[in-house]
Parts: sequence; C-alpha cells; structure tokens
Amino acid sequence: MQDKSIFMYLTLDIGNSSAKLVLFKNDRIVYKRVFKELTVTQLKKVQREYQPSTAIIATVVKNSREIIHQLNSSLKLIQFNSASLPIKNKYRSPETLGNDRLAGAVAAASIYPGKNVLIIDAGTCIKYDFVNSKNEYIGGSISPGLHMRYQALHTFTGKLPLVEPGRVPFLTGKNTRESILSGVELGMQNEISGFISLYRKKAKNLKLIMTGGDSSRFVRKLNLPIFAAPDLVNIGLKEILKFHDSKE
Repeated sequence: MQDKSIFMYLTLDIGNSSAKLVLFKNDRIVYKRVFKELTVTQLKKVQREYQPSTAIIATVVKNSREIIHQLNSSLKLIQFNSASLPIKNKYRSPETLGNDRLAGAVAAASIYPGKNVLIIDAGTCIKYDFVNSKNEYIGGSISPGLHMRYQALHTFTGKLPLVEPGRVPFLTGKNTRESILSGVELGMQNEISGFISLYRKKAKNLKLIMTGGDSSRFVRKLNLPIFAAPDLVNIGLKEILKFHDSKE
C-alpha cells in the first residue's frame, strides 16, 4: 500500500463558468488554480509537475469527456458515486442532484461534524444546502445568482440596461442604474439573510458556510458568524477520496 504521507489527491470542480483544480497532499493544499476553460494540455502539465496518483471530478458541464478520459487513462480516477459517501444522502431525486452540491455537503460535514450546517454557494446560481447534525444531506434551494439577475433584467425587458455589479451605499435608487443596483444587490443580500433566519428557526445551533465566486461580496455585509470556504467543493471531493481510500 502506498505511503499516505506522500499521497497526492487531484480534485477538479468544473462549473458553468470555470474549472477549479486543487491538489491536496493529505489535507494540505499544495496547488490551486481556476481555469476559465481547462484544456487537456493544461491538465497534463499539472500532472507532470505534481504527479498525483488519484483523482476525482465533479462537473455540471456535459462536455467534459476529454478531461475525464485524460484522468482515467493516466491515474486512478474515482467515479463520483452518491451511494458511496461519508455522509448519508437523503435527497429524493439523487439523479438530478449536482455533484458540486453533494461535495459541498460532504465538506461541510467534515468541517462541522455532528452539527447542523447551512451551505450558501453564491455562484452562477445561489444554492442553499442543509446538512443536519446526523451528517445527513437533506436538500436545499436554488435561485438565480448575482450576474444572472442583472442579465435577466436586461434580457427580458425592453428598456432596462445591462448594469455591472457595484457598491450600493443607498436604499432608494435615484435613477434607473441605481434602482437596478439596489434591487439586485440588496435583494440578494436580503434573500440570503431570510434563508438564514428560516433555517435558524428550524435547526438548533446552526453553523453557516459560504462559498462561490460572489460570496466575498456578501459575507461582510451579512454581519454574521459565517465560515468563508472558497475551496469547499474541492475539500468535499478530497474527503470523498479519503473515504474511498479508507475502504481499500
């Protein structure tokens, strides 16, 4: 059996707008990079430099076959299997559940074992996921993300401009741009606060984790004890690899 002290885990989270590759030496991150679009050539370069022996991938993108083929042909690739996880998946339609959401839940359970945890992933969509104190993934909610909201206002109306995300030092917008900024930014902030309040009524001693590309915009504004975890999905993937290793 390979010495675990030199065991290198390659974790790959491919989302709608980017791919995050994180390499772990046991629990320590030794390499991290976000690719706008990961190519096989880029992946091979990382493999040559770090020589990982095991990999796992979570993807919501259908066109990832070349990346999967490269990993499968060059090292041990663990298939993401919702039936073989360190937590119990109680989602009623597991076949429709994104691997990124499930990996995030695994990470949350490893960060706060035996606790009720709400994960807020502010990416292309905002995903709210709940893991209970029994380490069971129950499910959650999905709503449009920040950029999707701005784009929708422009796309589905005749006159509203496409506004870039920005600072909102006001509640009441005095022109159309300010009104859109107020509606989108404060709307999203209040949505997140509202979900947190609802879960706090439901779950005792609730722990909060926030991740995703837009999470930094809201963590400070919410003024709550939130654990910021930008690499949450990859941490979950690493925990799944460790779980598989422990069964071998």
